Amino acid sequence: MTEGLAEAFFRGIVQAFVFTLFFIILFLGKKIFLYIKVGLYQLIYKKPYWTKKREENNKLVKERDGLLRGKDKIIKESIERIIEDRSLDTNKNYQEYYKIEKEENEIFKNKIVEIEKKIKEINLPF
Repeated sequence: MTEGLAEAFFRGIVQAFVFTLFFIILFLGKKIFLYIKVGLYQLIYKKPYWTKKREENNKLVKERDGLLRGKDKIIKESIERIIEDRSLDTNKNYQEYYKIEKEENEIFKNKIVEIEKKIKEINLPF
C-alpha cells in the first residue's frame, strides 16, 4: 500500500513539474528565444548583438542626414541662382523674369518635397 502511495506521490510531483515548466515556456518563450538568438549571434560574430542594432540605426541616421544636407544644398542653390539672376538681369522684362523664377521655385519645391518624403520613409526607432 505504501508503494502505491509513493508512486502516486512521485507521479504528482512529476506532473506538477511538467505543468509549471510548460507555463514557464509559454509565458517566457519569447524572452528565452531572444536570449538564445542573442547568445548564438555573439558566439558566431564575436561581438554583442546590440552593436548590430546600433549599426543599423547609425546607417539610417546617416542616410537621413545626407538627405537633409541635400535639401539644404538645393535651397542654397536656388537662393544663389535667384541672386545671380537679379544682379545680371536688371534691365530684363520683369514679367518674363518672374515667370521663369516662379517655374524654378516650383522645381526646387518639388525636389524638396521628394526629399522630405524620403526622410519620412526612413523610420528611426527612436
